[in-house]
Amino acid sequence: MTKNILNLPVDILVNVLKKLGLSDLRNVILTCKTLRSLVVNDNTIWRSICRDKLILEDPLHNRSNNEQNWYNRCRISNNWCSGYFKNKVIVQFHSNYMPWLKLHNSEILAVSKGSELLCYAVDRKKIPNSKSTCWTLSVPTVSRNDVRTHDISRFVIRNNTLVCGNRDGSTAVYKIPYYKQKPLLLHHIQDCHENGQVEVSAVELIETSDFCYIVTASNNSQNIIFWQSNENGYNITDSIMDIPIHNGEGVRCMAVNNVMDKLAIGLDGNSKPLLLDIHIGKYLMTADSTRNSKQAIRDIGWHNNNTIMYVTHSGMLHLMDTRTNDFVRKTDQYYCINLKRSEV
Repeated sequence: MTKNILNLPVDILVNVLKKLGLSDLRNVILTCKTLRSLVVNDNTIWRSICRDKLILEDPLHNRSNNEQNWYNRCRISNNWCSGYFKNKVIVQFHSNYMPWLKLHNSEILAVSKGSELLCYAVDRKKIPNSKSTCWTLSVPTVSRNDVRTHDISRFVIRNNTLVCGNRDGSTAVYKIPYYKQKPLLLHHIQDCHENGQVEVSAVELIETSDFCYIVTASNNSQNIIFWQSNENGYNITDSIMDIPIHNGEGVRCMAVNNVMDKLAIGLDGNSKPLLLDIHIGKYLMTADSTRNSKQAIRDIGWHNNNTIMYVTHSGMLHLMDTRTNDFVRKTDQYYCINLKRSEV
């Protein structure tokens, strides 16, 4: 029977296999080496199965690599969803810190600890070396007349540039000459929002061939501010664009897409994000006028150029199509996703 199937043309055989379910494909893989090679290496079979699923993607590797075919993406994602993984303590704090993490270019792991930023090198197995740090950075602080700390609230790394937003209302911009070298301070914006009286809860870096913006926002301010650098570097003197937030709510997080023309904004106390066109400074997608702290957007990113992915405080994972403003997926299950811009 197997020999008769193998006599079929490859395109016809692939169309037959695309009609099978996941359990049936597993059985086909076990029949012979020829069918196993066809099922594993033909991406069209797995694209049709996983059209509506979240797939693990790693753009840092070559697409021709065997680890990048759709079979392995589905296999790894299924293992994460099913709980087949190992836990390993990489960095352990002895105090109650809630750090932010950034895995940059699979070379370094940056971890915020209070007002410090720790950098760990990544080995060949993509595991950070927690025994020693490449460098430790203490962000510049501003003394305020309130009880706020100087902790790092958010930071972003892109194209060897580091931007840190602090709880004391300031933002620091650094240049990373080499991932094992300590970053160089380029500029320190001391009063970002409300004359520095509120913390900077979200930062983003937008770099193109025509312009370079540093975007700051606060969960206690009703404006998003764009800061532009000059030709000599990040010598920032004043803001160039001040955009009010829909319904006057604060911002918890932001994320720019790969094309650098749209900014997804996660609101504080709202269940839906905003979508801002960077070129014209207008909102393409607005949120409901609700104030539900359980549905506040904790973190946000882009699954692709047309789909926003965000996580709420209640543990819900949402995927929203920016073209129709409809939910593509809404679930409270665990998924492993590697965004093309940042890491989750």
